[in-house]
Amino acid sequence: MAGEHTLVPHVRTALAARAGPPPDGAGAGHRAIRIGVQVMAEGVAQGAPHQVAAELLGAGDIVSLDPSMVARVEPGPASRAVEPNYFPYVDFRDADFPWRYTLDAGTSRRLRPWLLLVALEASEFRHLGGGGGLARIEVFDPSASLPNPEQSWAFAHVQVNRAGRPGDLAQTLRTAPEDGHARLLCPRRLGDNTPYTLALVPTYEAGRLAGLGARGPAEPWDAFAWDAARTEPVELPVYRQWTFRTSTLEDFESLVRRLQPVPADAESPFGGTRTVFAGRPGYYDDVDDPGLTFEAEGALHHLDFERQVPVIEETALTPRLEQTLTAVVQSDLPQGADDGPEQEDPLVALPVYGRHFARPEAIAAGATSTPWVHEVNLDPRLRLAAGVGARIVRRHQEPFMEKCWQQVGELQEANRLRARLQLLTRINEVVARKRLVALSASEAAQVSAPLFHAVKTPFGDDRTLRADLRVRGIPDGLASPLARRLAAKRAAASRTISRRGAMTEDRARPFAMATGVVDVMAGQAVPSSVDLARAASRVDARRLAVADASDLAQLIPEPLAAVHAASFDRPTFEVAPVDGGQIVDAVAARLHELPRRKAADRLAGLASDEAASLEPLVRSPRLPIPLSGHVAEEDANHLLPGVDTLPDNSATLLVENRAFVEALMAGANHEMNREMRWRELSTDMRSTVFTRFWGSGHAADNAAGDDLPPLHQWEGRTGTHFRKVDQANLVLVIHGDLVRRYPDALVVVNRQVIPSGGQWEAERGTTTHPVFAGVIGDSTGFYGFDLTVDELRADLSAFYFVLYEPANRFRFGLDIATYGARTSRRNLGRAPMPFPLATLVASHRAIRIRSVRDFWNAPPAPVGPVPRDPDDLSWEHVTLDAAGYIDFGQAISFADGSNLLGPARTSASIARATLQRPVAAVVPARRMVTDA
Repeated sequence: MAGEHTLVPHVRTALAARAGPPPDGAGAGHRAIRIGVQVMAEGVAQGAPHQVAAELLGAGDIVSLDPSMVARVEPGPASRAVEPNYFPYVDFRDADFPWRYTLDAGTSRRLRPWLLLVALEASEFRHLGGGGGLARIEVFDPSASLPNPEQSWAFAHVQVNRAGRPGDLAQTLRTAPEDGHARLLCPRRLGDNTPYTLALVPTYEAGRLAGLGARGPAEPWDAFAWDAARTEPVELPVYRQWTFRTSTLEDFESLVRRLQPVPADAESPFGGTRTVFAGRPGYYDDVDDPGLTFEAEGALHHLDFERQVPVIEETALTPRLEQTLTAVVQSDLPQGADDGPEQEDPLVALPVYGRHFARPEAIAAGATSTPWVHEVNLDPRLRLAAGVGARIVRRHQEPFMEKCWQQVGELQEANRLRARLQLLTRINEVVARKRLVALSASEAAQVSAPLFHAVKTPFGDDRTLRADLRVRGIPDGLASPLARRLAAKRAAASRTISRRGAMTEDRARPFAMATGVVDVMAGQAVPSSVDLARAASRVDARRLAVADASDLAQLIPEPLAAVHAASFDRPTFEVAPVDGGQIVDAVAARLHELPRRKAADRLAGLASDEAASLEPLVRSPRLPIPLSGHVAEEDANHLLPGVDTLPDNSATLLVENRAFVEALMAGANHEMNREMRWRELSTDMRSTVFTRFWGSGHAADNAAGDDLPPLHQWEGRTGTHFRKVDQANLVLVIHGDLVRRYPDALVVVNRQVIPSGGQWEAERGTTTHPVFAGVIGDSTGFYGFDLTVDELRADLSAFYFVLYEPANRFRFGLDIATYGARTSRRNLGRAPMPFPLATLVASHRAIRIRSVRDFWNAPPAPVGPVPRDPDDLSWEHVTLDAAGYIDFGQAISFADGSNLLGPARTSASIARATLQRPVAAVVPARRMVTDA
């Protein structure tokens, strides 16, 4: 929605605007126009102009609708949980489409379209059988189901994606028709939990008859397809139809008011730990201890969570695990040894997660060298997390390996390109040595002149060599191939035709200037001025590298620049000497670096050291896939323990468990390396394939999206290796209808100090966007922020979470009645959450979000009989006809003086008044940390 937009009542071509009713007042649904024809001969009118009568295609000629003309429908086909307070609509690609075939010959700003969008309940119509033409329906009672066609002018408007005056907009639609499109609204008040069928039907009787394949003209020619007072059934053709279903109070404002703040603590059933039985580990048959348990953790936990002393120091399994895992580590074959019948069989035992990355000599509790690998393998809580990561890899091994093999193919292709460019580098070196270095400096400089535009000057200035020589007084043409030919030892022949027609041949002298330039470029001593007159007198200017007199003026110093070439009388100019040897070196260096530059241009994502050379790339596959989504699919309790106990429509604050995340990532990378070796993909078992746990939204090749560095760089304890080494990030979790209905809602943190008695303002303070976000199932969303628990608690009253309704589309409709009507339609047993709601609005031209009003610590105020402004317009302020469509025959005034629905209202002003602004819910952070 960002950008400049203008709403226009309608758009017509000049020809359609001049058309009128048919001459006899009746017909098959056309409009007539008279065209003047004038015969012209060589630009002169021949005789009097002729008037020709013609007919434009009208609604009576339309028997089908090209589906490509429909750009968008809202709500989409088979949509569910549609808010009943919004208008359904359809967008057409061409801005004039709804009025292209209209039979309305009026000239006012209220022009009726030739088709309408109607919403019908299942009990209001039935489908009729038919042939291969348009679908047909029978509406049982048009007066109770269909809008008044007299007011159809209010249903259609044009949106132009630019701002400007009408003349400017007309020019925009002529030169850039893609910047405008037409929209057809269906302003009917919809019921709750009701299925509807949307149908595009003809407005005029001529269109109805044509769509049904009936014969005979409409009487009168512009009669409507039905009468607003008609109660007898009417049969209508349908150009296009689709269905949707409404729900009760599913708009963003209503859903966000259902949220309840739930502070999470040690007593909460979520965000803590789960007791896991470990008394029968399976590998050790002699271990059977009914009392041996440990508390399993997840990737998120409550704010006061504290990890207990490592369990590995307390369980009876610790010494057994140390012995087994150490044997696994020490059973690896020595480097360079061959496997064979002489060697012992490898030990098949428990996996040692991450051993190839840390390369420990033994696994022991309390080890100080790379302690993370010992903790991950001996602490049951972390070993469980590593096992979850390994299980995810085993479950998704096929798609993971397919992506790895694809990257291997890309790497091979990149190395083939670099090998070819390496060969090109060697060729360039040979050419430079044989063709440039072997020549004298002056000769080499002239031979390499075609590259001067691409070579940086070696004389210290940041410009090309060609530009540098110009500054030194040496024109481009004097180092060109033509100048070299003119300066050759053999004089060039000049053939001319005499006045008698005979061909004569003159032997022109070599261009004297060229030798001077060569000497100057070689750094040799030359006179301070160079004579041009002698060369210009014998050599035709068209034979020179400079093509005409304007170019010859380049050879003249500034005071003489206005002198015409024909009046040369031994003009001279100063030439600054240059070192031709440095020029040759610069050209040779350019030839050497060209292949490397081409490699950098052709290959994206190269590191600085890789871009500096053409050596073969050595990389392991990398899958920038956020594993949190796979964890949620595996078992959501691993991501958030007790997620199924979250209260419905609740919001709470949690924090990362980085130790769990790192252990899981270690297990996933360990298992992925084993899988790559099994699939015979070359690996040293130390490839960090997964570096992302959370979904940060960064591009795959953007290292800023990685949560963790490569595992072989880990040295500290588990949970200390995140790229951002500060304390764990704060995470907002929302569970309920809001996430289910708006999974793409934007959530930010705003920090501002509000004075006593003041209100939160959208444009104050500092706003921080989430560093990661994701969804668990279909109703739980989490949003992580670069904010620690200590920072939050240090200034708790200054932090606010702001939930923005997605602002990616236009919505039209009215608010849901008064406050009393709103509360009567929801569960009053659930108290409303006291936080402000700010409406994000925009002008009718530029959709720019800004806060204009809010409700502070109170539900929405009752709506008065007169709306304050168009954004306060509700269904209680409008009059409905018998079919439930808005009656636009009555004007509506606003307390702020807005005249959008006044006597001069148009379809564009109606659309502007009913355009629904996105809503932002402002949630004080203190409500989710304390009960205050």
